Amino acid sequence: MEYELTWVPLRFELEMLDSLSLPEFSTSTIRGGLGHAMKRVSCEVAHETCSRCDLTGRCAYFATFAQEGWQRGDVRPYHFQRPCLPHHLSAGETLAVDLTLIGSGVCLLPVFVAAFDCLGKMGLGARGARFRLQRVWSGPHCLFPSEGDPLPPLMIGSLSALRASVPVVDRITLRFTTPTRIKFRNRITRAPTFPIVMRAVFRRISSLVARFGQGRFELDFGAWLARAEGVERESRSLSWRDLSRRSGRQGRRMTLGGFVGEVTFTGAELSPFLPFLRAGSVLHIGKNTVFGFGGYEVLGI
Repeated sequence: MEYELTWVPLRFELEMLDSLSLPEFSTSTIRGGLGHAMKRVSCEVAHETCSRCDLTGRCAYFATFAQEGWQRGDVRPYHFQRPCLPHHLSAGETLAVDLTLIGSGVCLLPVFVAAFDCLGKMGLGARGARFRLQRVWSGPHCLFPSEGDPLPPLMIGSLSALRASVPVVDRITLRFTTPTRIKFRNRITRAPTFPIVMRAVFRRISSLVARFGQGRFELDFGAWLARAEGVERESRSLSWRDLSRRSGRQGRRMTLGGFVGEVTFTGAELSPFLPFLRAGSVLHIGKNTVFGFGGYEVLGI
């Protein structure tokens, strides 16, 4: 069966009712609050822990935020697009939160809308700043509040659409817009080569297709990575950025870092990799993608 994976980028606009102060790694705080709200709106039983529940197979909270039953490194059917949002907002200002739902996770859209609405009443951040869910966008279409029936169409992207149109290029630049953490040979790399980037792209796509897509992402990865060796790194302008967050599960502060900046690659073998690179630019790559790490743009196509 041919493999397929779809995704829907969304924007949630939150109108602040109180002043809001967030840490630099603001998405970590938002995700933490959203997890509590998601459990409140989606949990159907009174269990304190997911391990005692028989409904995890259909539970939105378990699929998106629960820790029990998940292994380290498991992928989620969504990710935030940026780890850092405006830190300080006054009442009346709007906070835009960009989030992408992936594969079968697209069906969780109504629950995410309900969770954001619930979080607005619960309050966000250390001081519990309230907000009103003002609008939810899918591209140019406003999904919430709905102006009628049926709802406007979702702006759906897919692997098949990217494979259908492949430009011919021999030089591209990857602009890493959010901290990117790629581990290669048990070490976090600070200056990735093209094979290292493609290994991360293939791993991300393969994991998402297996869990939330259709078919199996079956490539001869060894052959593809051998071809990637023919693409050279022409130049790089990278820096390292650290972000700090408090882990509720581990009860301590953690520092997560990654490289940002630009890397230019050249080679006659570049074009076949473009559909995968373009998919990676939407799906993000490396570690901590759920927080918005690993985002990049493909320039020169």
